[in-house]
Amino acid sequence: PARAFSATLSLAELCRQTGQGEEARTLLDRLAPDAADRPVADRVRYHLARGLLAGREGELASAERSFREAVGLLEEAPDPLLAAEAHERYADLLLSFVRESPARLATEAQRCLKESAERYRAIGAGNAAERVESLRETARKEAVDADLADLRGERDRLQFLQRIGRLLNAELDLD
Repeated sequence: PARAFSATLSLAELCRQTGQGEEARTLLDRLAPDAADRPVADRVRYHLARGLLAGREGELASAERSFREAVGLLEEAPDPLLAAEAHERYADLLLSFVRESPARLATEAQRCLKESAERYRAIGAGNAAERVESLRETARKEAVDADLADLRGERDRLQFLQRIGRLLNAELDLD
């Protein structure tokens, strides 16, 4: 049963990665009844797979629930490498959804990337920590660029409204 669970989980991941979401969901649904009885690492991987699939299908709320479940399970039996990977994957997913709710998701992604980098460093995985820090810096720059674009858009809207106001004032002879 242990090998079957791991093999099915790996197959579900492969299906997700190759764009076969329905097959991945079917496989994960098959694992659901047994997932709660598996060791913590298997349950974490199961919830990560669920989260990644939900994210790929555009279901942010479901993806967040799955990732939080995975991260929460790591508190039961800490696995530093798995914890670092979970935070990195969750941050990557959040960054793919930043357009929906930029401030909240960008902040959460930054927190997860920081957590991931710290966990990688704690286990001596310096290269992985550097990769995550690079992603964190890129995400920070993208968030700043998005904020600037939002501010420019607001400025343009305000300038447009001011022009409309001036035209109305001129039309009504209020100046």
